[in-house]
Amino acid sequence: MNSELGPDVAAVIFVLQTALTPAVLFAALSAISVCVMIFALFVLGLTNTHAAWVAVAFCMLALALLLAYLFQFVREIRLTTYAIYVPEEYLELPPP
Repeated sequence: MNSELGPDVAAVIFVLQTALTPAVLFAALSAISVCVMIFALFVLGLTNTHAAWVAVAFCMLALALLLAYLFQFVREIRLTTYAIYVPEEYLELPPP
């Protein structure tokens, strides 16, 4: 299918497909770590265990993954804008 679209469009699609996955992965892992942190807080509260370091560790993990997601997302935006760059000569109108 990509060969029917032409090499330029196929290259843009390839860049978008390969660049999108790490950011989505980091966002999903961050959300999962927040869920695990909330679960750990409930378990610690129900068992009367005083191990605040568990909640702090999961919170720090979630923040680190969120930071990785944001950096990866900015990288994707930069790659995407570079991939769809249009030269100025195409933007100029021909003389009347």
